[in-house]
Amino acid sequence: MTAKNTVVICCVLALLSFAKCRSQEPALSEQEKGSTLFENCKADLRIADSESKNSALDETGAYRCIGYAQGFADAYAMVSPARFCAEGASIGTIIRIYVNFMQQNPKYLDSYRGIGFLEAMKASYPCAKQ
Repeated sequence: MTAKNTVVICCVLALLSFAKCRSQEPALSEQEKGSTLFENCKADLRIADSESKNSALDETGAYRCIGYAQGFADAYAMVSPARFCAEGASIGTIIRIYVNFMQQNPKYLDSYRGIGFLEAMKASYPCAKQ
């Protein structure tokens, strides 16, 4: 076996090993999916728009949505260059934009929750070109 053949075999084995590792990535948990955040944020809007007593389930979902949205906005406010520019937008408005975006883009429901959230913010709050 020549040195060239050995290198080729090693490269093939490395690629096969990498492909096997990639296929074994864990699936997203329900809490990590966009569909769960979407449902939690819809619960927040039901509470915001309702004058009647809310269910404990809606309240729990709403708190999760608000916490995620606030943390997401705070974290991305420190990223440079900015991915979106939502200065002055309330969390309530950000959540409404997210829910509307997800209703129009259901392809993000099975993705990691941050992907749909970021895409919603980029679509609604683009930064001015410099």
